Amino acid sequence: MLSRVAESLYWIGRYVERAEDTSRLLDVHVHTLIEDPWVDEHLACRDVLSVMGVPLPEGRLDARRTTERLAFDRGDTSSIVGALSAARENARGVREALSSELWEALNATYHALPAQQAAAERHGPGGLFRYVRERAAFIGGLLDGTMPRDDGWRFLVLGRSLERVDMTARLLWARGQQRGASSGWIGLLKSCSAHEAYLRTYRAAVEPEKVVEFLNAYKAKHGTDRLWGGDPNIPAPSMGGTVAGGYDGMLVMADAWRRAGSTDPAATIKAMDQTKGFLGVNCTYEFTPEKHHAIEVDDLTTYEYTKVDGRIALVQSSI
Repeated sequence: MLSRVAESLYWIGRYVERAEDTSRLLDVHVHTLIEDPWVDEHLACRDVLSVMGVPLPEGRLDARRTTERLAFDRGDTSSIVGALSAARENARGVREALSSELWEALNATYHALPAQQAAAERHGPGGLFRYVRERAAFIGGLLDGTMPRDDGWRFLVLGRSLERVDMTARLLWARGQQRGASSGWIGLLKSCSAHEAYLRTYRAAVEPEKVVEFLNAYKAKHGTDRLWGGDPNIPAPSMGGTVAGGYDGMLVMADAWRRAGSTDPAATIKAMDQTKGFLGVNCTYEFTPEKHHAIEVDDLTTYEYTKVDGRIALVQSSI
């Protein structure tokens, strides 16, 4: 597969997932502001923009300004409309690598955005958020139902999974600064569509420690590797290591921000250079100003597909 095609497929997966995640986050945000009169609107909007990594504009923030920035800004892929437009643009260049149903779904979603935006400006953004979630679910179903399990499908799923990890890590980091705020953790669960599942599991009030425990347990049992199929007799490359690496990167960065007390690049680099014994998913991370890699050559092992007792198996290579 050409690297150009692989890159486009990867970003299609990321952009569609980003649009869905952002719509969930904004839907919870808007409803919180409407239902809770005690919420400081400016601070709540600032937190949402910070989670999304968007520079804070000057002046007082409100729900309308935040929604316009994160939902309707076509020129920024951090917004819903911008992400879906970028997904369609990438798909347009690699149509031969997509199923016709998947391309038509992406194209139809893109062309419906102006009407959805106009309706949102007249009646409120709730309809747009619902539309985006439904279309993302539809596109995800077509991805799994109409695409062959080849490299193209793997890059699409890889992009989707990494974006999901990135968004979840951002939300956990933001809410981790407000451990005593129960409403913030409820919003986090709703943003991940996990609030009802949490209540069915614990049947109790939302507690920060249980939220983290629930999300981690769910990922451990139903993580991204489930997307590769469940038949042990048909091996498929796992992207668990790749996703875990991205997740570890977010955790190491967040740990550096916490120790530095700032997101300033120079302060962050200095703090990362002092990372010692940080336990991640892939390994334990230790950095110095001279050493910026986490895994040594002796830690690497190669594997190969071979037949064992008439079955295809993944075994350690002798190379």
